[in-house]
Amino acid sequence: MALNLIACNSTPSVNNSWVKQNCKSLSAFTPDNKPRLSYCKSFDGVTQTCKRKKEIYKGTFFNGRKHGQGELTVQNTYYKYKGVFKNDKKWCGIEQLENGYNRWANGQPKYHDQQIDWEAIAVGALIVGVAVAAAQSSGGGSSSSSNANGYAWDGFYRRGTFVYQCRSFNGQFAPNAKCAGKIKNDLKWPEKSESLISR
Repeated sequence: MALNLIACNSTPSVNNSWVKQNCKSLSAFTPDNKPRLSYCKSFDGVTQTCKRKKEIYKGTFFNGRKHGQGELTVQNTYYKYKGVFKNDKKWCGIEQLENGYNRWANGQPKYHDQQIDWEAIAVGALIVGVAVAAAQSSGGGSSSSSNANGYAWDGFYRRGTFVYQCRSFNGQFAPNAKCAGKIKNDLKWPEKSESLISR
C-alpha cells in the first residue's frame, strides 16, 4: 500500500522563469563593475560579494545599492533571501524564515507558514492503521502464526488504567515480546471476562 502525503509547505525555488511569472521586471541597467563599499569584493566585474558581521550578500549593485539578482543570507540562522532587489529593497523573491517564508512580489511580502500539517499526518496514520487492521483481521496480515499458536494484543482496564497485554490465541497471557511488531488493537478479543476487567 502506498500513501503519499504532503505534511508541510515547501519553499518555492527562485529562478528566472519564476521571477518573470511573479513580478514586474526591472528597467534595464548596467551593474556597478567596482565595489563602492569597503566590505565588498567583485571577482568578475559584475557580481559582488559583501560580508558584514553575519550578513552575506552575493549579487549585483547599481549606483552603490543592491539592485538586480542577489542572495542575502545571515550566517548561523535560517534566514535567506534569494531573488531580485530594487534600489536596496527586496523586490521579487523568496525570503526563508525559521518557520515559514515570505514570497516577495513587486516589493510586497506575503507570509506562508511552513509548520507541520499534523491534521494531514493524523489522517494518513488513521488510513494506514485501518488498512493494516483490516488486512490482519481478514488473514492478510502476518502469516507466521496460525490461530492455534498465534499471539495478539488484548486491551483492558487494570486497576483503573487501560493497558495492552499480549495473549496467545488460546487465551493465555504471554510475554509482550511475542506481540512485538503487531498493531495494538483489540479486534481478536471482543469479549472481556469480569476477572480480566477487575485486575
